[in-house]
Amino acid sequence: MKFATRIMTHGLACALVALLLLPLAAHAGDKVYQLKAESVYGPMSKTTTVGLYQYLDLVEKNSKGRIKFQRFAAGALAKAKEALDGIEVGMFDTLLSYPSYYSGHVPEGQIFLTPFLFKNMQNIYDIYYKTKVGSLLEEAYKEKGSILVGLQFMASNVLATSKKVDTLAGLKGLKIRAPGGMGTKTVTAMGAAPVMLVGSEIYTALQRGTVDGYIYPLYSNWDYKFYEQAKYIVQPSLGYIITYIWLSKKTFDSLPADLQKVMMDAGKAHAANTLAWAQDSDAKIWKKLEGVGVQKVELPQKDTKQLVDILRAKVWPSYDVNNRCKQIMNICLDHEGWK
Repeated sequence: MKFATRIMTHGLACALVALLLLPLAAHAGDKVYQLKAESVYGPMSKTTTVGLYQYLDLVEKNSKGRIKFQRFAAGALAKAKEALDGIEVGMFDTLLSYPSYYSGHVPEGQIFLTPFLFKNMQNIYDIYYKTKVGSLLEEAYKEKGSILVGLQFMASNVLATSKKVDTLAGLKGLKIRAPGGMGTKTVTAMGAAPVMLVGSEIYTALQRGTVDGYIYPLYSNWDYKFYEQAKYIVQPSLGYIITYIWLSKKTFDSLPADLQKVMMDAGKAHAANTLAWAQDSDAKIWKKLEGVGVQKVELPQKDTKQLVDILRAKVWPSYDVNNRCKQIMNICLDHEGWK
């Protein structure tokens, strides 16, 4: 009797285990999509590690392993300015990059790089996800062959200089590293001379006097020790560094609907995560920079107003190259109280 009882108990236990394993067995039979993802930034850059890789982790987790990524950085699959073309033709699947690189291809994407237009990063998040701007931007990229998955917030965009500049007039003639697109137009509007350099060239250029300052994310002054050559950061900040994550439309269309939703939902969650990270990071970086003697240099209120007036007249209108751009700009102007 005891033996029979043990057999029955063992049989019930085996049956229970089998029932528990049924979902796993079904899951094991699902197709696994192996995708290639590239960041145009270096493998140790925060834009890559805090940025793209955490998005990829989130997708892999939320897809329960049905999506897996091979991870590449620093232009391993395509050079930065050619990378969006790469995913449009299906060379690879996922891209993290800076929208100004593709301003001639999709001009709508530059909106969040417009200097002084936005009051804070939270407003940018709200504009993208709570107004028509998000869908308009997605539409613009989709027409070219990519899916805009979401925004990635990184830092305040600042102007740092090797000598103290406390007036707008003091910027006249200075050689300032600019990132192209809106950044170059901003430097020109300030009366300074834009110099095109990649990020890895900034420290040496400051050291040699090739440039007198640069526009770059706030955290770069600390991470790359630019503060050793540029101890003055002009305030207020010019705006914010917002990078984008895209997916090849060909790849997106090949995914089942539930995995498409995973990709898009992860994009929105990642935007919220990086927004919180960027706000916290800015505060921490300022404290570190102050500790090594970096100074905030506040422009006089009249100079700031003059600069904003110049930018509104000369830089902001340059965004309005088509009707969709005009629609996007009008929504942003209204949201930020500029009208």
